[in-house]
Amino acid sequence: MSRPLPHARRILAAFAATMLLALGGGRFAQAEVVQLSLEGGTYVVPVLLNHRVIRSFTIDSGSADVSIPEEVFTVLIREGTVAQGDLLDTRRYRLADGSEQTSRRFLLRSMRVGSVELHDVIASVVPAGGELLLGQSFLARLSSWSIDNDRHTLVLNGSPKPAAAPEVAATAVSPAGLEPRPAIVLSSNNDSAFLKALAYLVTGSDDAGEIRIVDRAECIVEVEPKGSAGGGPPGHGTVLHFNNVDRNRSEIRATTDVPPRVEVTLRGTAVAENPAHPESKAEAVHTIVLQNGEYERVRSAWSYIYSHGCRGLNWSSRSSEHH
Repeated sequence: MSRPLPHARRILAAFAATMLLALGGGRFAQAEVVQLSLEGGTYVVPVLLNHRVIRSFTIDSGSADVSIPEEVFTVLIREGTVAQGDLLDTRRYRLADGSEQTSRRFLLRSMRVGSVELHDVIASVVPAGGELLLGQSFLARLSSWSIDNDRHTLVLNGSPKPAAAPEVAATAVSPAGLEPRPAIVLSSNNDSAFLKALAYLVTGSDDAGEIRIVDRAECIVEVEPKGSAGGGPPGHGTVLHFNNVDRNRSEIRATTDVPPRVEVTLRGTAVAENPAHPESKAEAVHTIVLQNGEYERVRSAWSYIYSHGCRGLNWSSRSSEHH
């Protein structure tokens, strides 16, 4: 019986295996043999994601798609390897224990195992701490594959199949922090466009009379209570702090309900408060429900305010990456 590799040797073995990734061109006529390593009692294979991030995956032919935990998905975004156009939809998956889970889906533009590279592989985002699974969205595109239990290797045979166009459901979800841009100081003649975008983002209407700017520099806005028709006294609506929003963790979701709606979930530090009820604590998570199906317009409004004055929690570190 072979002994498990010590931790340092496992890392070295995985590193050596992944160094071979640069030698392949994405096609393979003969069998490709990739050494597996033992981690936590499970054999895993090193995979290079989008030419930038290396992680060890468990091979799971029972998983419909490649599974990526939330924290790895965040790394891919931070590395600039996932763009808005890579986001697909959400799907419900039945787990091995019979429970169901809703997961976001996106395209991995590149996955390399050994010298084998596949493009446009569908992956689903699972909760933080979940397993990295090499599922059927990768495995089914191989002519054949097998595991050599004696040698602890993954054997890939034949040429990979091209990617099929993904079937995308009507529900769209995107992390709102994609494609960040540094803040721009606005001149006063541009404020009308900013107000219109901000009003649409928080009310689903172009009517800027439904909102009140509390602090323009800090991007703080008060949303009038429903039914006040813009005539309510200050301090009675919900106050939103857009510079306290973590754009990496926030999201915009389009639903398939009838009638359709768009949900904007703000996550961060004290993103919302209600001054009319000082006893209530500021919210770290606040969801705005817009009774329309204009997902792209809402997304555009979000992009506009964060490129025209608003910054968000992670602006400083992220903007420095662009210099």
